[in-house]
Amino acid sequence: MLAMFCFFLSNRSYAQQITLTVKKEKLVNVIKQLRKQSKGYDFAFNAAILERSNPVTVSLSATSLEKALTEIFKGQPLTYDISNGTIMIREKEVKPTKEPEEKGLKESINQQTIQGRVLNDKVQPLSGSSITIKNTGLQYITDKDGYFEIPTRYRDSIIIISFIGYETKEVTTPHTTQVILAQNRATLGFVDVVVNTGYQSLPKERATGSFVVIDSSLFNRKVSTNILDRLDGVTSGLIFNGLAYNTPINTPTGAGKNLGINIRGENTINAATDPLIVIDNFPYEGNLSAINPNDIESVTVLKDAAAASIWGAKAGNGVIVINTKKGKYNTPVKISFSTNLNVISKPDLFNNDRYISSQDYIDIEKRLFDNKYFDQDLSNTVTFPPVSPVVELLSKHRENIISDQELEKQLILYRDRDIRSDYDKYIYQTQVNRQYHLSINGGNDKHSFFLSAGQDNNRGNFIGKKDSRSTLTLGHIARLIKGLTLSSNLLYSKSTIKNEFNENLYGQLVSLSGNYTGLFPYAQLADDQGNPLSIARGTTDAYKKSLESKGFKDWNYKPFQEFLLADATRAISDLTLRFNLEYKISDPLKVNILYQHQNQVINGRNYQSPESYYVRNMVNTFAQYNQQTMSTKFIFPQGAVLNMNTYNWNVNNFRGQLNYDRKFGVHTVTGILGAEVREINVEGWSRTSYGYDDQFGTGVPNLNYSDAFPTNPGGASYIPAPTGDVYGNLDRFISYYTNLAYCYSDRYTLNFSARKDGSNLFGANVNNRFTPLWSTGIGWNVAKEEFYDMPLFTLLKIRGTFGYNGNIGNTPAQLTARYLPIYPESPFLPATIISAPNPELKWEKIKNINVGLDFATKANVISGTLEWYRKEGIDLLQPTPIASQTGFTSFTGNYANVRTQGIDLTLNSINTRGKFLWKTTLLYSHLKDKLTSYDVKPTSSSILLDRSLVVGKSMYGLFSYEWKGLDPATGDPLGNLNGVASKDYTAIINNYQPDSLIYHGSFRPSSFGALRNEFSFKNFSLSANITFKFGHYFRRTSTSLNYTSILQGRQNSDYEQRWQKPGDELITSVPSVIYPDNSQRAQFYQYSSVLVESASHIRLQDVRFSYLINNSFIKRMKLQNFQLYAYASNLGILWRKNKHNIDPDAYSSLTNTIFSAPFSLAFGLNLTL
Repeated sequence: MLAMFCFFLSNRSYAQQITLTVKKEKLVNVIKQLRKQSKGYDFAFNAAILERSNPVTVSLSATSLEKALTEIFKGQPLTYDISNGTIMIREKEVKPTKEPEEKGLKESINQQTIQGRVLNDKVQPLSGSSITIKNTGLQYITDKDGYFEIPTRYRDSIIIISFIGYETKEVTTPHTTQVILAQNRATLGFVDVVVNTGYQSLPKERATGSFVVIDSSLFNRKVSTNILDRLDGVTSGLIFNGLAYNTPINTPTGAGKNLGINIRGENTINAATDPLIVIDNFPYEGNLSAINPNDIESVTVLKDAAAASIWGAKAGNGVIVINTKKGKYNTPVKISFSTNLNVISKPDLFNNDRYISSQDYIDIEKRLFDNKYFDQDLSNTVTFPPVSPVVELLSKHRENIISDQELEKQLILYRDRDIRSDYDKYIYQTQVNRQYHLSINGGNDKHSFFLSAGQDNNRGNFIGKKDSRSTLTLGHIARLIKGLTLSSNLLYSKSTIKNEFNENLYGQLVSLSGNYTGLFPYAQLADDQGNPLSIARGTTDAYKKSLESKGFKDWNYKPFQEFLLADATRAISDLTLRFNLEYKISDPLKVNILYQHQNQVINGRNYQSPESYYVRNMVNTFAQYNQQTMSTKFIFPQGAVLNMNTYNWNVNNFRGQLNYDRKFGVHTVTGILGAEVREINVEGWSRTSYGYDDQFGTGVPNLNYSDAFPTNPGGASYIPAPTGDVYGNLDRFISYYTNLAYCYSDRYTLNFSARKDGSNLFGANVNNRFTPLWSTGIGWNVAKEEFYDMPLFTLLKIRGTFGYNGNIGNTPAQLTARYLPIYPESPFLPATIISAPNPELKWEKIKNINVGLDFATKANVISGTLEWYRKEGIDLLQPTPIASQTGFTSFTGNYANVRTQGIDLTLNSINTRGKFLWKTTLLYSHLKDKLTSYDVKPTSSSILLDRSLVVGKSMYGLFSYEWKGLDPATGDPLGNLNGVASKDYTAIINNYQPDSLIYHGSFRPSSFGALRNEFSFKNFSLSANITFKFGHYFRRTSTSLNYTSILQGRQNSDYEQRWQKPGDELITSVPSVIYPDNSQRAQFYQYSSVLVESASHIRLQDVRFSYLINNSFIKRMKLQNFQLYAYASNLGILWRKNKHNIDPDAYSSLTNTIFSAPFSLAFGLNLTL
């Protein structure tokens, strides 16, 4: 609404009519009259050249400004240009008498003027730059080649050079003739946008594909320690799906590496869903946490076939191209330093619906006790299963060991306890992240360099958790000889993550016994002095004490102590080397030879202390007590247990490429032709050492894993054989590609891209080993047509693309098997079949159609992009059913299809200018996906998954059983069976065909985006980003309907709202809770429509405030820039459609405890010398 309001304002301001009648009037006076009638425009000119103009005679009535200017300048020796709301007047043919030198100011031959030239940082002339002689009021304008002249009497004067969208500079004549202005990204005046595809860089005007460019300013607006987080809420068409895994890469195939983002939905079922990540022209493998975001210059997101097809078979999910910072030629040495402190609040344990009070928990235990549920455990003298302290009290009371008063006194103590208070006090803590970054860059006419070092130190949100990262970046560009340039880069990082996870965190379902899962809500982690307390687990306390008296280890389970003993470390080292040798054969033709080597090593180490519960449990389980000698023999070693694993990624890329870029007249031809080879070799191993001594680095070898030993408290078992697995994976790719583009008169653009990819994954059928992929695109800049007559819009460009991207699955065509560890009781080497053979297996393809409109009004008051797209996944991999007589139930084949279509809108507005600048950006995306072909039939369980995969519906369609309310007499849930309210839960569950269920929509939002407002006044800047997601649903959890399941972890605050007596059905939808169990009754309720909620919501994502210090102290310190800032994120939900105060982005039915993203507040500074 805000952006549209600004649009109407701009429309009213610029749809102006000129009425003017003059006869033989001076041009300077005519311009003064024009200025009064053309609000919103500035005139820039050199007063001296106006003196050489001819008198003006015109008679205009309600004429557009453009036509008025045409009439006024007829027959004049002057002409004009319009750029960004400024009308720049210049001489028609102005050339310097002699090309100025690069260094030192030089007077013209006749010694009457001093000449200079203004260029941008790409050494391109800036026509229309303003040259003001300080303290005189005299102003001059550069010509079309960027040259200017000033009288020699102003030698040694200070001149102020400015250009819209660039930083203003002050220089003293005659110290330079070439002034280079840097683009000022604090304004919207600059439009020099370059699209980087990873293979080539193109001006935005010559690109026909769909892309989003995030520059350094926008990328660094957010404070975070990883790259992808900074794209959230600033990129149209890109959404975070909440499935990012922070776990290490734990297999050679990269399983567990889920980036958690999608670009324009998903168009695959069993292949990779992540977009391709490209860093400095090459795909990046391994863990992205190794990259320091402070080293990033810009990010380009490629969304359609024309933009991404150059990447071929790995571009089906979109491409994110990341460019790191580099040095520039002919720039002085610049030193930059930045640091920030980010304080993140600890999880709010009390804002969590997966909890019931101690009072309710005790009432459940009493009810089950009265129904003799615990009697078997209480009388079990074989395995001695533990019961809770409350059940022990109830048992003593039943046996008259304690009185009614004593029982009630003890129960009151337990009812008043809340384990969340102990977790909040002893376990969780405020997270603190610290970042430091130092960089140096510069260059002369032969070399440029960039050097940076970064250090991150982070304290996690629970005790013992922390991580650190050290990064080093070296970049160098050298002009070796004429036409030959060598670019080299080295990126090194080392990260260490300590205790990333702990199985004893709040809400984790730790198995205490057969009847209890998860800690009791009245349990205590520590006593009043902070000493760890034990909680019943494994066996009864009496049994444990009896064994301890015989020399066994302490067998108590103390969760708090487990946090103190935790010692798990993951170390990631990453080394990337890149070389780019470029030779300029001629002006339009260049050849590049590029090579990259990446090595990433991930080492995992989990040291489980001899005092940890796991080790003590293993030692006691296999210990043997000799009644005759009254001694205890320990079969399992008493030392520590050490688990180690290593994964080593080696990636080599080699590319040769020809580049052609030539402009002759109104024609521009651009093309690339190249080939590349790529190899990804991943090796890994894992090892477990028993009885490990950390001082000497030794373990206990030669344990007996072949014989079963008696175990305590009963039975027999084998000692778990330690792992010693070795993994390996080798992928090879070869590709040939070309991209051609033709542009006529900056109005019409036509491009074509083709690529052929081959891989060793598809070797059974030679015809399927390679896949051809291509795309084509057209663009038409309507605003540059002679017939174009819409003064409101200075940019109006239509473009369209069509083509194919690809995707890769990890299913080999050949029949393969994976060998498993030898079982102690078997002499044979077991193996598992990975997949059935399919010689026809081939690449997946994604067909892309994209139509876009780019527009902008005068001075970019309103600008934006509107795109419509359609993506079709073709030949997608699916587990195709086959006859069981073949020895398989399915094989992987290319038979599934998916279609996604939608729109992306980006709308920018400059609402106010001047000292107070206000800008707005609106991002809006809408998409819908549909599974159009899939041979796997739904089942009673698959239909209820988050990814239901039903033909004709969204891949993430949400289905539910129809809800018919509660039975007034019993509180039982009622469902629909053949149109009649029913409690036949078995029949309802088995009636799982999609047309018998309610289809709500998708788990993924169909509409999403962001609204960002940026304000600046003098040296102050403020920005706020609001994000929104609409049109999707989620299934909330509720209490289990079985009392026993509640003790086993299915707890929810809905328990308080359960039906308890007739009439409650009028005020609640939570059924009665029962014993004995009825699992199908509980399943029906959990997947009924009454628990489906809308996930639509709007949130205030973040706010950033900054202040640029610019005073005498800063100038004395010779600082070019000194900025202080504060950044707050996760500020809260402004509106949500569900009525249960649930954050849909944090909610999941797959885990027992979910917390909303915590509030964070960061402070930082940036300075440049």
